[in-house]
Amino acid sequence: MAFALDKALQEMTIDENKPLKLKNLPKFSSCERNACSLLGRLLCPEHQKMSRFIHDMPRLWHVSNRARGIALSEENFQFIFDNEHDLETVLHGGAWTYEDWSMVLERWVEKPPEDYLKILPLWIRLRNIPVNYYTVETFEEIAECIGQVLTVAFDPLKPQSKGFVRVQILFDVNKPLWNSKEVELPTGEMVSIGIEYERVRKRCFQCQRLTHDRTRCPFNPQNRHSHATGRIKAAAMGSGIKIPQISPEDPLFGVLTNDDVGIDSVTGRQKISKEVLDEMRSYLSVTDATEKQARIDRVRRSVWDLDGDAQGQKTLLRLEPATEVTTEVDKGKGLVFDFDTRKAKSNSGSGEKLLAAAIKAGTTTTTTGHQDFSQLDMNVFPHSIGPCPTVFQAGGNASSSGTSEVLKKYRRRPSQHKRKAQAAKAMQDKRKTELVYREKTKPNGEEGLPLKRKAVEEGLSSPKIAKRCMRSSLTIQTLKEMRRDHFPDILFLLETKNSSNHVLNMKQWLGYDNVHIIDPEGLSGGLALFWKASYEVEVLHSDKRIIDTKIKLGSLWFFTSFVYGDPVCQLRQDVWDNLINIGLTRNEPWFVVGDLNGIWDNSEKLGGPARDESSFFPFRNMVQDCRLRDIPFSGNKFSWAGKRNDMWIQIRLDRALGNSAWFHLFPRVHAEYLERIGSDHRPLLTRFVNENQSFFGRFMFDKRWTSKPETMEIIRQGWNQDSSNGNLSLFDRIAACRRSLSHWKRSSQSNSKTAIKLLREKLEKEGSKQFPNFNLLRTWRWELADAYRAEEVYWKQRSHENWLHNGDRNTKYFHGSVQRKRAQNKIFSLIDERGVEQFSDGSKGNIAVDYFQQLFTSSQPTDASVLLSGMTPRVTQAMNVELTKPITNEEIKQAVFSIKSSSAPGADAIVSDAQGAFVSGRLISDNILIAHEMVHALRTNPDCDEDFMAIKTDMSKAYDRVEWNFLEELFHRLGFDQKWIHWIMVCVRSVTYSVLLNGNSYGFIKPERGLRQGDPLSPFLFILCAEALVHIMNTAEQEGRISGLRLTQSCPSVQHLLFADDSLFICRATFKEGSEILQCLKLYGDASGQEINFQKSSITYGKKLDPIMKHLLGLFMGITKEGGAGKYLGLPECFSGSKRELLAYITDKLKSRLTGWYAKTLSLGGKEVLLKSVAMALPVYAMSCFRLTKHQCQQLTSAMTSFWWNSCEEQKKMHWVSWEKMCKTKQDGGLGFREVSDFNQALLAKQAWRLLSEPSSLLARVFKARYYNRREFLHAAAGSRPSYAWRSFLHGRELLEKGLMKVIGNGQSTNVWTEKWIFDKAPRRPFNKQTLIDLDLKVSNLITSQGSWNQSLMSDLFFPPDVVRVMSSPPNTDSVDRYIWAYTRNGCYSVKSGSWLLYSLKRESSILSLQEQTSRLLKEKVWDLKTIPKIKLFLWRVLSGAVGIAECLQAHGLNPLMHCSLCQNDLESLSHVLFLCGPARTVWEISNIPLPVQGFTECLHDNLTFLFDLLRNPAVDPKLQLAIPWLLWGIWKHRNEVIHAGKHGDLNILVEHAIEEAEIWNKLVLESPGHSFQVTRAPRAEVRWLRPPLNMFKCNVHSSWINDTSMCGGSWIVRNHNGDAVFHAREAFLPTTNRIASELRCFLWALQSLKNLHFEDIEIWSDCAAAIEAVTDPMNWPRYHTYLDKISRITPGFRKVFFKLASPKANSVARDIAKSVTRDGRLRSYLAIGGPAWLHSRIEEDKRR
Repeated sequence: MAFALDKALQEMTIDENKPLKLKNLPKFSSCERNACSLLGRLLCPEHQKMSRFIHDMPRLWHVSNRARGIALSEENFQFIFDNEHDLETVLHGGAWTYEDWSMVLERWVEKPPEDYLKILPLWIRLRNIPVNYYTVETFEEIAECIGQVLTVAFDPLKPQSKGFVRVQILFDVNKPLWNSKEVELPTGEMVSIGIEYERVRKRCFQCQRLTHDRTRCPFNPQNRHSHATGRIKAAAMGSGIKIPQISPEDPLFGVLTNDDVGIDSVTGRQKISKEVLDEMRSYLSVTDATEKQARIDRVRRSVWDLDGDAQGQKTLLRLEPATEVTTEVDKGKGLVFDFDTRKAKSNSGSGEKLLAAAIKAGTTTTTTGHQDFSQLDMNVFPHSIGPCPTVFQAGGNASSSGTSEVLKKYRRRPSQHKRKAQAAKAMQDKRKTELVYREKTKPNGEEGLPLKRKAVEEGLSSPKIAKRCMRSSLTIQTLKEMRRDHFPDILFLLETKNSSNHVLNMKQWLGYDNVHIIDPEGLSGGLALFWKASYEVEVLHSDKRIIDTKIKLGSLWFFTSFVYGDPVCQLRQDVWDNLINIGLTRNEPWFVVGDLNGIWDNSEKLGGPARDESSFFPFRNMVQDCRLRDIPFSGNKFSWAGKRNDMWIQIRLDRALGNSAWFHLFPRVHAEYLERIGSDHRPLLTRFVNENQSFFGRFMFDKRWTSKPETMEIIRQGWNQDSSNGNLSLFDRIAACRRSLSHWKRSSQSNSKTAIKLLREKLEKEGSKQFPNFNLLRTWRWELADAYRAEEVYWKQRSHENWLHNGDRNTKYFHGSVQRKRAQNKIFSLIDERGVEQFSDGSKGNIAVDYFQQLFTSSQPTDASVLLSGMTPRVTQAMNVELTKPITNEEIKQAVFSIKSSSAPGADAIVSDAQGAFVSGRLISDNILIAHEMVHALRTNPDCDEDFMAIKTDMSKAYDRVEWNFLEELFHRLGFDQKWIHWIMVCVRSVTYSVLLNGNSYGFIKPERGLRQGDPLSPFLFILCAEALVHIMNTAEQEGRISGLRLTQSCPSVQHLLFADDSLFICRATFKEGSEILQCLKLYGDASGQEINFQKSSITYGKKLDPIMKHLLGLFMGITKEGGAGKYLGLPECFSGSKRELLAYITDKLKSRLTGWYAKTLSLGGKEVLLKSVAMALPVYAMSCFRLTKHQCQQLTSAMTSFWWNSCEEQKKMHWVSWEKMCKTKQDGGLGFREVSDFNQALLAKQAWRLLSEPSSLLARVFKARYYNRREFLHAAAGSRPSYAWRSFLHGRELLEKGLMKVIGNGQSTNVWTEKWIFDKAPRRPFNKQTLIDLDLKVSNLITSQGSWNQSLMSDLFFPPDVVRVMSSPPNTDSVDRYIWAYTRNGCYSVKSGSWLLYSLKRESSILSLQEQTSRLLKEKVWDLKTIPKIKLFLWRVLSGAVGIAECLQAHGLNPLMHCSLCQNDLESLSHVLFLCGPARTVWEISNIPLPVQGFTECLHDNLTFLFDLLRNPAVDPKLQLAIPWLLWGIWKHRNEVIHAGKHGDLNILVEHAIEEAEIWNKLVLESPGHSFQVTRAPRAEVRWLRPPLNMFKCNVHSSWINDTSMCGGSWIVRNHNGDAVFHAREAFLPTTNRIASELRCFLWALQSLKNLHFEDIEIWSDCAAAIEAVTDPMNWPRYHTYLDKISRITPGFRKVFFKLASPKANSVARDIAKSVTRDGRLRSYLAIGGPAWLHSRIEEDKRR
């Protein structure tokens, strides 16, 4: 009544109560989190309190810190686990109970079936089975009446002493638990079969169900009145089973009857599963009548023939798994609660009945909290993996309520002296006490099991155990080496002897993705199976001896059994029997491997007495019954070795076996016994395909060779080999050098790994002597350090990780990087033309060769004349002359030392402005931003939102399909010279290929088309090919066949954007223009060989375009995918939705890069470089175009902060210093990291600068027409409905405006008093000298008619310093005023300078205390220390209070014990730990380092200041000075080892080691600066003066400039090709503000003088690299445009003029002449013939060279 009233009131509400529709967005979904979780249901929630249950179960499961529960309702719950192992342990633990009532647990699935959380796996016991029917089939038939049978535990070959048979079933919790079942035998006799349920305690004794107690049972007559009145809510009985019916519309109507598909009256389950019925319906869906009748007959026979075949009906019709029969009779065994009422009621009563565990007649006993184990009788089973569920013992039938006797806890109590010893040991080791329960003796003796000790948890092992366990250093080191050398796809470890936690940690550092663990029993046993993600492994069965799996690799699958034969001979037959049971029914490919602990005969045994022949029979019989045979192997087959009775015995205990199907699948399988180190067993490595084939490896230059003195001689010998034959080509000489290096490598000991091993052996041997040779030890230590450095360099070269410098022992990281890339790039299989998957390397190589041979075969393209008709030549005659002029040796040398694959050509006049790839001055961001603006217009601009569409296309294998004939014809049409075309086509056509697959090369391919990828020339050739497409698209637009998109009337038309092989075409959304686009693409493809991949292409339509029209256009174009919400060139096309979601991939990408397992091997110094060089580079691409949200910046910052402070992803640690402080420069006490938001704004300011400085670019013209058509960019507003790109530009402009200033041209657009045009630490206006000023005064009023400054007028208006600043930059009346960036030397904005300006502005507002200033000064000194980066960062952390000691912990809000952990006396402060504690005092005393007179104090800053002063004290021994940082580090490491590891090292060794390490590091790094192998790509300066070429003159120029006075003087000297001085000159210039301006003024003066002297062919050499760069690239040096414009106007007066860079030594003569002005005050200017007399000897010396 109340419900109906409430419903009526809701329907009367005014507001419409519409359902909330949840969007399909990732933020609403928790599926990813749920993947490792369990869902469950409390069967009796009235007695199982959910609030306590959620907190108690993780503790009872022993996963307290690794699982968390969520209450979904009063009865449903979820537990989320941190790892898969814990989840599997709980799930396979059997039936669990809480508060004595059962629960259902199942793994989470996204779409649960109908019976989800309704099925409970139970073990039942069947009693009183007639002796004449004691078979497995009888057990299964009886158990099927109770539930679906999974397993029958029965061994007919062993004695049966229990009186029952155990069967595992899936029980429907809505059904009653029957205590007996009447069975009619074939003789007609009725037998009552007793049924007991393991691990079931409470249930309703009225109806025998698990879902309620008697008080809520609907069958209880006492409750009927309460249920009717609503006082007691009736218990739910579960929904009834829907009986399937066949309707007349069903294809099965008339084929099968309702009885055929109905409910089985015995089992209560559907006779035929829904999946089988659906398949039948699909099978009958044919139109041919004859075929349909035949299929009807087959369906009927398939059902009716199984009548009476229970096993067939189960597996084929109901799709239930076949019953497993196991001989392990105690598998998963649990207790049955004793419901014998005779015990509860003084042995009175009638029959035995089942009832709940905690109920007595008329009374109830309840418990609070978790299950009280002290009142239970526990078994610990040999096969348990983890915590044991609550299990109970019961017997008989019970019909009345009652409670059994209280079960008592028994505990072994050792003697008093043993208890005292154990207590003392527990206090010393701080270990938990483990309670061991003793088995309660049963009267009938059925339940007695031997007691097993639990596996020793990590960190609790005794010293004895630690010697045998897998954690021994030698075993771990062997595992690491095996992983490095082989890294097997699947790894099986035996005798792990450690808990699952330790094995899970091993999985992490071994680098595997999955693991299956069998915990050890006490001190022995334990198995672990690891495998990679590329394999799908299904564990079919696992116990302490066998892990049986089904493994899938690609489309192949096979079975593998990992075996550990029982060490006890009497128990080994059980393992053989289990293998035989598996093998008898397994005809599929089967592989058996492991320690079988059995041999075939005495030939597999060395040492000791021979065994009796009969002892081999069980093992032989097992192998023969399983139809197995040995896999071919190599290596020493005697896999085990050990001492027995003082005899050394070797036996082949480990082996690999396979059946015939396995050898058919892998005919080349091969096993190899490896070296026996770290264990008494040899590792057995099995390869599915024998890789022992001979391949010619590729030659790779090893950077370690550069440190070898003989390398240069080897190369010289190879180069000059066969020099008598003058016809040797360059390629022949290079090949000879390769052969020489390869031969030298094989003959010399150049392997640093081998050198490390030999040196360590020598050190160990010599160090063990009583009187070792210390000089020899020192030499060997230096050589060892050098070998370690060489090993690091080697792995860095292999890893291709160029961002991380050497010097901090990051070899592990580099090695991990190589292994990661190998795993990622490894190809497991390829599918051939017949669709067969091939796994062998040879077959895969042939498939790859055939594929690429076909790809590079010409498609015989059509004539390109139609495509290229009307194309006008773009290459001028001057360009051709430049391209075809003779190549000089200097040009070749410069190209070799400066070539980069990302270089761009200087001139872009040939390429249209719609192409943004590989063209100087153009960026990929241009295309992204223009495309973003176009897509935004399609959504918001009313002029085009219903008329236009944008087509994004992808060219398939674009580089590989370029036809050579087309390319050559295109060159002719563009106007290139025939000679140049011939050169280029020779380069293109001379290419040959081989396929590199998994490290080996295959085939020889001579292509007929394609451009070689990776060749620096290929990108430029490809964009020239794309010019053909641009040409035909422009022609179509000019003829009116295609309409480009114009955002406004003044906006340039945009109808295509090209970036390499990614294209965007824009046209009207009509069939006509769409057809024209397709026609253009087809014409281009037929001629060039290009193919459009329409599956990857998409179309973005105008927002208001009719949906039907969209659909029709998509069908017409063949492009069904609609764009707009996707990405173009890696960034979102449009920001129409949530920006946080659109840019979330940036954070995900960064996190994945920082959480790679190999990144955890980095040192702290490596982490610093990784964050600065790689992490901040990942989001640069997106941040250069768009402004990140605050949330995104916080996420990126959080990811980087966590990576810096946490040791690994799972172990979070304290973040000692805020990210804001770490972003300060190292001079200000930080680490120099970048603030993400500031970096983003600095990058966007770069885009704003490009709009300001390049107004003629397509990007600037599009945005100007859209947003600031009638004003300047600096005064533009946001406008109406701006795009996100434009709003991002405005954000960048805010920073740009803070650093802009005017550089004066004619001065007409610059106001003297209101604009910034003077730079004095910051851009500003000049300071006015007069009180009254003219606010409208222009700078042009300060320029005379001759084009120079009016100095007298400026002296009246400005103060003298400002007059000097203005006079140093003369005006350029031929050009207009322009903006420059004030904080770079060239005047162009840079991201680095923008970030610096943002930081400087923040820094000005901060005020530091005196202590902070002192700390900052000390931190600044830290970075100048001569030590490794790790120690520098340690000292920085010390000065920042960022180490884990009591003082620092208290400062961060914790409450630690404040006394020192070592001396237990004083306060644990930084100064105490490093200077005042006992070990620290001892270290400083024995180090012989001078100490303070009054000793070290409590002030850390004073102590470190004293040490830093010692580093600059020449009176202190240099060796001791270098060792000071290492001593501080050693003291800290010693403190940690004592506290955390209990290691008390020798302090004398600590000091000696610190001095030695410092000396070795200084020798390797400081004395060998070239050891870093950094290859410079900067232009190489002339080291010494060289004569110019014939008929050329060489002019050395130099300007001497003094910073304090701005005084400058210049000189030049001209010499001919003989080295004779022709002229020289000297000049004193007006003061200038910097060296570059002074040098450019000197250039201008020298050129004017040389022109007046009628020189025509001249080389200008200067030692100022910036001036040379400015002259050769004036567009990027706007600050000096006045000088550069004048220089550019005077250079055409020469026939040849070159500007080149010289070293100061090569330019020394000109330098000395110029210094005579500034140094000696010789201000007289002159021009003279020859050289100066006082430098005659120097000139003659240069001449003789």
